[in-house]
Amino acid sequence: QNEIAHIVSTRNTTTSYWYKNGVVDSTYSHSYLDLATDSNPILIGTGYAGGYIGNIFSVKLYNRALSAVEIQQNFEASRGRYGI
Repeated sequence: QNEIAHIVSTRNTTTSYWYKNGVVDSTYSHSYLDLATDSNPILIGTGYAGGYIGNIFSVKLYNRALSAVEIQQNFEASRGRYGI
């Protein structure tokens, strides 16, 4: 709450990554195996851990995992817009 941040979540078949302001904030291993296309809905701001508290100013979805360099570039390109 009361903080503006650029948050990114991405994963491959074995590891999920969370970035905050262009830098890896946490990682964890999983066993999702194949990355598949399906028709399940995407819920933004809610989930198994409860609801998100705060405002979400912008959401971008990609059909592939971004590299660490691309995530840093996106952060640098948008940080001035939000005063980060």
